[in-house]
Amino acid sequence: MKGVRLMHSAKIIGFLVIFVIIGGCVSHRGVELKFTDDMHETLKKYPIRIRLELSDAYMAAKWEGGSWGILYGPELTSYSTILADQMFHLVDDQASPGSESNIDAVLIAEILSFDHEIKMWTGTESKISISQKWTLKEPLGRVIWIQTVSGTGVMEMGTAGSEAIRQEERALLAIDDMIYKSAKEMSSSIEIQKFSKILASSNNSKTALAVAPIPQAQIERSKKDVDFTTINLLDHSYHMGDNIVKRFKNPKPQGKVFEGKFNIADFNPSTIFVTIWVSDMVPKSHEQFLRGYYKTKLVINDSKVSILNKHILGRKDNSKIEQITIEVDKHIVKKGSNKIKIIAGVRGDKNNYDDFQIHKVIVRYKK
Repeated sequence: MKGVRLMHSAKIIGFLVIFVIIGGCVSHRGVELKFTDDMHETLKKYPIRIRLELSDAYMAAKWEGGSWGILYGPELTSYSTILADQMFHLVDDQASPGSESNIDAVLIAEILSFDHEIKMWTGTESKISISQKWTLKEPLGRVIWIQTVSGTGVMEMGTAGSEAIRQEERALLAIDDMIYKSAKEMSSSIEIQKFSKILASSNNSKTALAVAPIPQAQIERSKKDVDFTTINLLDHSYHMGDNIVKRFKNPKPQGKVFEGKFNIADFNPSTIFVTIWVSDMVPKSHEQFLRGYYKTKLVINDSKVSILNKHILGRKDNSKIEQITIEVDKHIVKKGSNKIKIIAGVRGDKNNYDDFQIHKVIVRYKK
């Protein structure tokens, strides 16, 4: 999720698009979100296997007005994917393009309009509205449910120095409101409920479908896992950072850098992954991360592989353990001994590190 982006219109600048705040990402100060912070943990989940269909235009959606524009696509894509995964069994059938055999329905998201009502004077309320159409249909095309949902973000007009961020915050609130309302519409839809019951009955006449069948593509991927060699680098909780955190398994920090070694003796791997289980890390949409702070790095053989925060969703630290899997450029690793480091993110003054926990680290590779 790269965030809602405010930009100068390409019509004004020509070939150059300039993002007006660091990293092109929205600051979330003072923004109280309903969907991601409050609702997604308690949503009803339908036992319907779906594929989420988002067009290229949707994923790159933007609004332009005068000399400014806002890039909505990345944030809309992320939120819609989270919603689909919370409401249904989101199936990854990319391994078999064109095959619909392992899904029950297709969920389609389409943007209908962006409406910006921006006032002239500081302190007056300005708003952004987003309208989106959802369509749920069977793989052969029969429409199950259609609904148009609108979301609104309202915030007072800022000063000349703060209005750029205010516009982005309004946009984020509008997306969040639209997704929140979408979740409520899906949960209360008679059409989706009927389809779910019919589907469950057809699969099992005695009991409703409780768990979605494992897609064939996933089974095939599991079979291929035997080709991988797995190396365990850490199998216990490790406190990264510089402060005592009483609720951590190890309250006292154990280091600002985790270091490990893995050996590849006789060949260069064709594929290599690093998987890390973490909790309490500053996520990618956290205000501090968006301002350039607390970027935790994965480094192999002194080459930066990834910023781990970018793989963590949400806008607040979360004590829930999350699994991060990162594919490593095979040219970074070598035959023999390889060094891996996880370097805790730090604030600008170098004296305030992010405190989080690593629970497990493994390296997997194959020829």
